[in-house]
Amino acid sequence: MKNLLFCLLAFISIPIQAIEISNFKSGLMCGINKDDMGWVCFAQEEIKITGQSSCISNGNEYKCTWYGYSFDYKDAKPNQKIDCKYWDSKPATSINLEGVAKEPSKYFEFSFHLDKPEGYFVNPQYSVLSVSENANMKKVTQDVSCSSEGVELYKYRFISVYSAGK
Repeated sequence: MKNLLFCLLAFISIPIQAIEISNFKSGLMCGINKDDMGWVCFAQEEIKITGQSSCISNGNEYKCTWYGYSFDYKDAKPNQKIDCKYWDSKPATSINLEGVAKEPSKYFEFSFHLDKPEGYFVNPQYSVLSVSENANMKKVTQDVSCSSEGVELYKYRFISVYSAGK
């Protein structure tokens, strides 16, 4: 019985190594081009969708605004999976870079893997400026939570502000 208790106490005191996230920033992106994923140049929650950049999806070019998030990490397991889920305040259509669209929804999920034990991760995203859909200014709030192995690592919010072109 004493040996079992000792083993249990030894097991409980062993620290469980978890991935560590630091320097998390979310906001407007700069430096997006075919050779660089860019960086968060203006940390902010409210994003004005101006259409000052261009984005290509499924061979089509659109006026868009780039935003996203980045962080440093360490102590990641090999090919560590990060699972994210997000809720939009209004139904939206999510389209990936290959042009695959999901039905309009308020809830979406996505995952990615970290390929090194430590490093820098950046996730550029964009919203397309569509004057016909956004004739009146509107705001869409997106709350995002990302976790790994059941432990929340970070969360953030974007408030996209759409307005008709001038």
